[in-house]
Amino acid sequence: MFTPPYSPESNGVAEHLNPTIEEALRTMLESAVTYDKRLWAEAVFTSIHIKNCQPYSALKDLTPYEAFYGSQPSIKHLQPFGRECNIQVPYQKRNDGKKLSPRAHRPIFTGYTNTINHYRVFLPDMKKTIVSADIFFPSFQIEGATPSIYCQPVVSSESKQTSLDYTYTNKGESSDDLWRKWMRDNPQEGNDLFNNHHPVIDRSIMADFRSGKRD
Repeated sequence: MFTPPYSPESNGVAEHLNPTIEEALRTMLESAVTYDKRLWAEAVFTSIHIKNCQPYSALKDLTPYEAFYGSQPSIKHLQPFGRECNIQVPYQKRNDGKKLSPRAHRPIFTGYTNTINHYRVFLPDMKKTIVSADIFFPSFQIEGATPSIYCQPVVSSESKQTSLDYTYTNKGESSDDLWRKWMRDNPQEGNDLFNNHHPVIDRSIMADFRSGKRD
């Protein structure tokens, strides 16, 4: 479609979409754990990714993804922009001779890739964005709630990541406390996950070492 110069009103759909993306950009940057204007491009890319998973009346209530690929998009992998997460430090990049050196980073989630369960994350300390599949998203702490009695680890067949499957029922208990309870009840499974360098278990155990709860 050709349009004459200096007449943006002739591109009605595109011109209406731009302020929508700008509003999403500002909101996403403000809601991030750490406000950083340098992440504006990541926020724009992520907002467009989400909009492509939303239905449009112009497409007869189909999503742009479905109209292009012929199948409904999955939304199971969606995460709030700017939330903290944990990624595993590759064995090849760990410090030699330091068994207690960190085995995980705590970056900020910034977006998606063309591969499900491969996420873009920003490392504030290193000031760079990377793509990682070895990622763990802590469960949200809901106001006025902590977990129920039932909890067990669940390993995704696609991502090979482990998370606790539980629902919140009480107040004031963190997800790390849940992991500690589960490890006390399941020492062998917990040890296996530690040996496999699960980032949350690594962090919990290292915190116990530093506080003197373990020797």
